[in-house]
Amino acid sequence: MKESLPPPASGDQLLAILAALASPHRLRIVAALTVGGRNYVSRLAREIGISRPLLHLHLQKLEEAGLVSSQLELSA
Repeated sequence: MKESLPPPASGDQLLAILAALASPHRLRIVAALTVGGRNYVSRLAREIGISRPLLHLHLQKLEEAGLVSSQLELSA
């Protein structure tokens, strides 16, 4: 059975993706997630070597471009 491909990105979507990847920090984040998969913000911030608030801002940009997704997990 063939897997269906997502529809091609529009010009605006492509620009948003390229803009999101225009930062060296965001490229390092994407690379770290590609290798390590799912990760916690605090752990990823330590791996990348940036603060959690700065990482959060970069993750927001990547999420807005559809490149990453996030999930809130609360500990008991």
